Amino acid sequence: MDKILFVWELGDNFGHLSRNIPIAKALRSVGYDINFVCRNLRISAQLLQKNLFGYFQAPLSLYFNNPNLPETASYGEMLFRLGYADVGNLLGVLEGWINLPYVLNPKVIILDYAPIALLAARITKIPVVAIGAGFEMPPFVTPSPWRITDQNVDEDRIFKAESCVLNTFNSILSMIKQEPLNCLADLYKNIPIALTTFSELEHYSAIGFPRDELPHIGHIEFDISGSKFFDWPVNIQNFPNTRPKIFVYLRNFVKGINNILIALSELNADILCFIPNITDEQNEMKNDRFFISNESQVLSALLPNLDLVVNYAGAGTVANTLLAGVPMLLVPHYSEQKSTASQVSKMGAGIWLDESSTRADFIKNLNSVLEDISYQNNARKFQRKYCDFSQEKAVNFVVKMISEVSK
Repeated sequence: MDKILFVWELGDNFGHLSRNIPIAKALRSVGYDINFVCRNLRISAQLLQKNLFGYFQAPLSLYFNNPNLPETASYGEMLFRLGYADVGNLLGVLEGWINLPYVLNPKVIILDYAPIALLAARITKIPVVAIGAGFEMPPFVTPSPWRITDQNVDEDRIFKAESCVLNTFNSILSMIKQEPLNCLADLYKNIPIALTTFSELEHYSAIGFPRDELPHIGHIEFDISGSKFFDWPVNIQNFPNTRPKIFVYLRNFVKGINNILIALSELNADILCFIPNITDEQNEMKNDRFFISNESQVLSALLPNLDLVVNYAGAGTVANTLLAGVPMLLVPHYSEQKSTASQVSKMGAGIWLDESSTRADFIKNLNSVLEDISYQNNARKFQRKYCDFSQEKAVNFVVKMISEVSK
């Protein structure tokens, strides 16, 4: 039985494994033996254990990003902040990735946000397939495009950071007599790639780097909620039709989250709010119209009844909301989220609001999305365009790609 190894190296929360589990299940159903190597074992235990997949800890850099530094603005700068311009640090992590296949013996490695695992695979010559939303697979230019958000960035800073990382990668490749990389994107040269997003949401296309040559197969996710519903006093289907119905999904890394929640609690609307790791202060904001919980929810069951979704521009939430034709108010935190929010704003299906905005600004923009029908019309335009989208087809596309590589 051929072994397939799924690798998740960078990023956090549920999105990476949620994307991989449907593919892994499909591969297992046709006879492959599946294992995972994961960044976060707590999330792995929640999602993989109950689906009977084996999992192991990923080799990680122990560098910690200095919170006082400016916001990371490019893929290369992100790798720099993770310590991959330090030869000793990179060598340690790289050797960990090189050693893992000798233990797990995979026929193919599936990479999800895994640059050092990919570098190791180049060295060990193990076939790979890369999947992801796009940010981690930059175009073939140096430096990696950084105008991915509308922030003002020192271009020289970006170039220097990426050059340091690229030089470190190449110094190690030189030690083992491997061909150097001309740019960071060369890591992905000549390997199969599937972008698990829609072209309108892809990070680089909107800033002058269209990638029509790569398959945009659409969003893939596994239902992580276990079909549990919130413990609400009433069901959303029974809410009065006279008030707007709003779903909120935020995390506590969003600056000003409590200001947002206070503003929402004062609205004349029926609001369902999901916040992982909810605080006592946040829990006390509940009222007869504002229901708040830390239990995950089946978003697909809510979307047909919603007028608005407020979220931090996570790829999965945005894709599912647009597929349902529902407009959004987006409060992103990280660069990738800001890129996604920017794309939604450009298509007119929502508003991107800075996370440090005042309570008054939040209410003003929220009312704009609710009252201006153009936001709903544009969200429904996206919905109509992708009305035939099938996650099963997207999964089968990746499974076929992996099967061909494994021959």
